Amino acid sequence: MNNSATTYRCEILYLALPAIIFFLGFMPLATGVPLSLLTIAGVLASSWQRPSPFNWKIAAVAALGACFALFLMGFPYGPFTWDWIKHWAILNQMSTTSWPVVFSYDGEDHYLRYYLGAYIVPALAHKLLPALSVAFFFAVWMFAGSFLVLKMVAQSGNSLKQYVLAAVIFLALGGMDALVHLALAQAIGYPATPWLGLHHEDWTTLIAFPLEFSSTVTSFIWVPNQSIATFLAAGLLVLSLQGGSLPRSFLAYGLLSAWSPYGAIGLLPLVLAVAFKRRGELFQIPTLVAGAAGFATSLVTALYLSTEMPDNGACFTCFLHRPEELRIIVPFLIAELLPFALILRRRLVTELPCLVSLLTLTALPFLHGDAPDIVMRGSMGPLFVLMLYCVRGLLSEDASGWRRDLRIAAMLLCLPTAISEIWYARSGGSRYSEYPKEFALSPNHYKLTLATKTDYTIEEFFAMPDYYENFVRQYYTAKPPRLTGPYAAKQDVTGE
Repeated sequence: MNNSATTYRCEILYLALPAIIFFLGFMPLATGVPLSLLTIAGVLASSWQRPSPFNWKIAAVAALGACFALFLMGFPYGPFTWDWIKHWAILNQMSTTSWPVVFSYDGEDHYLRYYLGAYIVPALAHKLLPALSVAFFFAVWMFAGSFLVLKMVAQSGNSLKQYVLAAVIFLALGGMDALVHLALAQAIGYPATPWLGLHHEDWTTLIAFPLEFSSTVTSFIWVPNQSIATFLAAGLLVLSLQGGSLPRSFLAYGLLSAWSPYGAIGLLPLVLAVAFKRRGELFQIPTLVAGAAGFATSLVTALYLSTEMPDNGACFTCFLHRPEELRIIVPFLIAELLPFALILRRRLVTELPCLVSLLTLTALPFLHGDAPDIVMRGSMGPLFVLMLYCVRGLLSEDASGWRRDLRIAAMLLCLPTAISEIWYARSGGSRYSEYPKEFALSPNHYKLTLATKTDYTIEEFFAMPDYYENFVRQYYTAKPPRLTGPYAAKQDVTGE
């Protein structure tokens, strides 16, 4: 994959800008200013590169792909999936209140403590230009990130046709969740129809198990606030293994923690592989500066998020106590990774990034907690690596015979999942209404409680069924998070 110097700079700036704003807006100036200056120094140290031609054909394909990604998310008119109620509530609060954010609800103080990477830039933009809605700025910000991701993917081709094919293949890739969901539902006596138009990637809930890998479209539809940055960091790490900038990949990885800590955890083995392979460059000045900036962001994020951190999303001490779960984990991994294995074949274990990603994806299910967070979000980066190599392999090889048949089989296995997810999101989950209520596939709080507007408030967010009891401590704390600066007067969202 080739990349222009301008694109490299845009990718690292996209990841870095939220950290710089966070340091200045949420931390005391005595620590925030030095940290922001260190981050800027890391950006400069990692962005030095001789100019190279800018491919406008790739840019046009990426722009069209980014528009489609926004459509998948729900822009401009919705509906948006369940997670977007949280996205809009937090974003609207950040864009209208003083930083750091604190408010009173039901007689208790609540301090915002969440991954702010995706929110902080559009929130600041709305503060500076209140005539334009924060939803507009968020759409622009998501478009910019999707554009950079799709541009990175399209660069796997060498012609306009291949640029388009690369983007289409990338958006179609994922596991064989739709087929497994159908087979499992029928095996336990559920109706065979409807089939397409469902959110199939939660099929393990039928066996009460918290495992889930997300396809490309699912990552865009549900969690672009985490997936876009994770995809960019993963791609830069792959480029680093192929001779790209080591400082840039180290800085990108460190900055990712402000966007998605679980995404950063899932890419840790690949970072270690990059560091080992290019260990001769570890003590060069640009690497040290960029690495220090990335490490500082990771450390600050860890301290900030560790305040009253909920512990149900992962269990890092359970790895050796789960051999009895192999009967579920092994079929789960086969269902999620078989399409990639059919496309990549030997390269799945002979290409270092693929091998590291495969081992990471194999280990993640053993770390699950009561919720599937670590598995869902930690898998995004390794899956993106496999997707990049699948795209490159499908475009670069002239397959015939059984190799062609394997590729067709792989796409037929995963394509129904992508189609069904798009149908589900754009129809507002209406297909679930066709199921009798006695079946577990019927509507539940997150499949059909969709976001139908962009101006949700924190009060509405907390007032929804089960939200306050189950989710408030994931996003807010009862005391100020570590390292945050002085707080302004509390906002009382109940109006009391």
